[in-house]
Amino acid sequence: MNLEERVDWQAYCNRLGIEDLQDLTRVQNGRNEVVRARLANGRELLFKHGRQRLANRDGSLLSEGLAYRAFSQLGLSALLPRCILHDRKRNLLVLEWVGDTSAREKWAGQEQDSIKWASLGVALARLHGATDATPEWAARLLGDFTELIPSADPVVPDDLVDYPSAHLQLIAIIQADSAVIQNLKRLRTPTAVCLIHGDVRLDNIIVSGQEHPKFIDLELARVGDPYFDLGTLLGSIVEHATRQFPLGEDTRASEYARVLLERTAMELRSVIAGYRAEARGAQDRTVGDEAYLSRVAAFVGVHLLHRSGALAEEYCAETRLGRVLAIMGCSFLKNPSYFLRPLSLDASHAWVQEGRGLR
Repeated sequence: MNLEERVDWQAYCNRLGIEDLQDLTRVQNGRNEVVRARLANGRELLFKHGRQRLANRDGSLLSEGLAYRAFSQLGLSALLPRCILHDRKRNLLVLEWVGDTSAREKWAGQEQDSIKWASLGVALARLHGATDATPEWAARLLGDFTELIPSADPVVPDDLVDYPSAHLQLIAIIQADSAVIQNLKRLRTPTAVCLIHGDVRLDNIIVSGQEHPKFIDLELARVGDPYFDLGTLLGSIVEHATRQFPLGEDTRASEYARVLLERTAMELRSVIAGYRAEARGAQDRTVGDEAYLSRVAAFVGVHLLHRSGALAEEYCAETRLGRVLAIMGCSFLKNPSYFLRPLSLDASHAWVQEGRGLR
């Protein structure tokens, strides 16, 4: 299949033995074609068709299908949509429909409900809870965890051709500080390992009518550092706050970061508390001291760098918000206290000691 090829959904449903199809609604029509199907008995399915193939001819949804299989083997399917079929030949997933209201949309205006935000941390800790049982094949077949960490390598001549100018500007911000480069390299080696989601943004968490979070879009699932997921979730909350509290014309990046963190302190602290409580209840020793907070804060910085790059790609130019996200991301990477202190949490001492090889 190539990028232009379409699926005859009616015919495909017939081949699957689905003859009581009532309605088809296209939900997304970009890199992946996503279609919602309603059956006569009220059941609803989601068809996700990847239009691009990898170099080895495997479908672009290969990793996502494998991730669903791995999480199911770990007994964690209650936290995800059920994967009914992974059709590799047609590069297509058939999933149960779990709703279309994301945590970001569901809880807009409910920022002070700490229990709801803590439930996201609890759900994420449960997703990480089967660390020791991760299938051996998952580490071999899913992508490399280091692919999720921005490169700290210097620009080479080919990059000047391949990268748009906005990406080169982002790389310049990263390369301007040796401490940022050093810490990006440190993050590439996990201190704990489990099966992770890889893209735990608020938009990739669906909240059902019973307020039970479910994680969707597993295309970036990896065996890697669980703190990457937690940092991504916290970073997504900060990113969402930039839409609620736009950047003022005369506001400095450092001041803007402080205001954002103070305004979102309850949500951020609640997610951390929920995650820590669930992990400790499961006797997970990875959250036993302050050092893990340092890595989480650094991964918040990684998420903001990714979002800065996404803005650069979307607008084909550097935006003011994109630059501020990059500056905040580098600040959190360099010194986690910039992120933790406004939350009345601080573990920068542990981060510095670890960086100097004293822990």
